Amino acid sequence: MTDRHATDLLSRRPGLRGFVPRLAVPAVVADGEPGGGAGPTTRCVTFNGWSNTAACSRAWAAISTRIDFRSACYVTYTVTYANNATGDVFVGGSGQLLNSSFSGTVEADFLDFSTSYTVTLTIADQSGLAIVRESANVTTPTPKTGA
Repeated sequence: MTDRHATDLLSRRPGLRGFVPRLAVPAVVADGEPGGGAGPTTRCVTFNGWSNTAACSRAWAAISTRIDFRSACYVTYTVTYANNATGDVFVGGSGQLLNSSFSGTVEADFLDFSTSYTVTLTIADQSGLAIVRESANVTTPTPKTGA
């Protein structure tokens, strides 16, 4: 990355003015257990793990995705949900971090009942290169019945 490229990149992100980008962030893909593993620590991100929980009401199914990581550089995170029956993919949550941590839940509501979804978490550096990528298959439950 050239200095000009870094300046152009920062001009599109006004909140990062004065930030000197880290030019040598290693790209390491975490090989933790699908859906619940903890990945490696890189010079930039400490990935503490994630988990997925499926639940439902009488009206819809949902998947809650719990994420825990710390960043020592600028990163983005994205959680996508892919319906394995239809191929439809949507972004359930995304965000940006700079020298901080994220420990929270992304909630995907109004999902189909009894359906398999592939949930993918990607944490990427400022150039879009994946530092951590985890995927898990999660099946939503059948609808609740009764009063």
